[in-house]
Amino acid sequence: MLKCYLENSQIYLFDEWAADQDSEFKKIFYRKLLPEMKKSGKIVIAITHDDNYFDVADRIIKMDMGKVAEFKEKEFVNGSIV
Repeated sequence: MLKCYLENSQIYLFDEWAADQDSEFKKIFYRKLLPEMKKSGKIVIAITHDDNYFDVADRIIKMDMGKVAEFKEKEFVNGSIV
């Protein structure tokens, strides 16, 4: 993450970056830092299994049995995929 900031990258890719963070920082990462990156015009791709923060995403794309599928809004209710 620091490298993205220092290089002022246009695209940020985080692959399970917050998985090993403590719960308080994880909340800061998803609720504060990612939205700030987006607001500054960056493209942010966050790969995660943490469905507690799926509501932060503009799009949710899932790999299931080797197939790619995008979730529609109606499938995402109260922080859970339905």
